[in-house]
Amino acid sequence: MATMKKKSLRDYQKRVTELLAPVRHPQLANLIALMEEVGELCREIMNEQIYKDASAPLLRNKLEPELADILMTLLELGSNYGVDLQEALDRKLEKIRHKIPSWTKTLGPVLAKKRKQFDT
Repeated sequence: MATMKKKSLRDYQKRVTELLAPVRHPQLANLIALMEEVGELCREIMNEQIYKDASAPLLRNKLEPELADILMTLLELGSNYGVDLQEALDRKLEKIRHKIPSWTKTLGPVLAKKRKQFDT
């Protein structure tokens, strides 16, 4: 049985760019579209965790399409500005890797407390 090669972030960026080519947003509109998609995710979280019973778990099936919309729009934005998001992410992860021990020491306890308080 042949194994399928895992797709990289770069593969997805190329795929989204090709798929959306006929309807590609201009750069500024792409940024506005990203904010719109983030707003839709916020609306779902607010509806589930603020306006309804906040102790109920957030429904994954409501988050998945909104997160996918954000990711697609972000991939399109990267392409529109000539940014290879895989390279950018690799560089960012390497840059912050050295900061994690300090963050763990200073922020770890308070964030653990807040996760216990707010996360469902």
